[in-house]
Amino acid sequence: VMALLQTLTADSYLNLLKCVFIAAGVTAMIHSSSATIGIVMGLGAAGILDWTTAVAFSLGADLGTTITSWMASLNLSKNAKRTAYAHISFNIIGVCITIPLFFVSIEILGWVMQFFGGDPAVPVIVDGKETFPLVPVAVGIYSTFFNVFNTLLLFPFIGMFERVLSRVGHTDAEDAEDFSTPKFLDRKLAGDFAKAVPAVQQETARHLQAGAMFLDIARSSKRAPSDPGEHYLATDILSRDIRAYTAELMKEDLPYDQLDLIASLIEEADFTAALTESMHQVARLVRREKFSSPAQAIVNVALSKLDASLREILPTYGISDPNLPAGHVNLPEV
Repeated sequence: VMALLQTLTADSYLNLLKCVFIAAGVTAMIHSSSATIGIVMGLGAAGILDWTTAVAFSLGADLGTTITSWMASLNLSKNAKRTAYAHISFNIIGVCITIPLFFVSIEILGWVMQFFGGDPAVPVIVDGKETFPLVPVAVGIYSTFFNVFNTLLLFPFIGMFERVLSRVGHTDAEDAEDFSTPKFLDRKLAGDFAKAVPAVQQETARHLQAGAMFLDIARSSKRAPSDPGEHYLATDILSRDIRAYTAELMKEDLPYDQLDLIASLIEEADFTAALTESMHQVARLVRREKFSSPAQAIVNVALSKLDASLREILPTYGISDPNLPAGHVNLPEV
């Protein structure tokens, strides 16, 4: 491997592309651009890679790290996928622009290195061996410059990125409310107990409404989300946000009544999450199985009874003070 690496030199655009793609492949395999750059710094300092080639490898590491973003987004919501696609686009566009400018940037980097110790190609004898201690410095400066340059270049096009990425994977069902993002949990209210508690109650009711949408999914309603798994993922994210926000309200110096209220809110969040999980399983089962006509009639009756039970706890049916799943109908005054 070392013999192969020593044959690589970024002395032409063709060889530059080879270095970039090899580094991208290594980064994709180890899922870490930082690790790749660290390895490249070590190889450059040892003289296995000349400093220009080491810099080219760092450029490939920025390209290869896009694989990590893509893999991390596979089981996340569409908005999370779009965030990953933005990162991927950012790096790919930056690399595509930087490659034609590589040799010009290397000349500039060589001049900049005068302020950081001198020429990175000049060896330093340590214990009788040639070392190149300035190569890691050059790689670090170039990697930093790449990200700063790329950010300044693409910053004016953020609006265009948002418009393009919003259409990626867009469906009619996506026009519905995004339940993966809290609507009422304002971090600024966390220090105001009197305002934070109603916010948690509203968000829990919203979570409950999101769980009830699995009934629409089971009935194949046109207004239902098209992907039960993705909708469940959104409700799970919301559930975790509610519980984390509520737990932050728990302070040692609070009166007993307020601590009891927070415990009740946490219990409501847990019960709502359990109900949502059950509704998700119902929707999955009904959508997955093919029922005969008599069996389908039984399923329809069961769904109707489930609908009637949900009416007792959902505010969307006009109930002014609905029961929450855990049974805390009248919560204490704050």
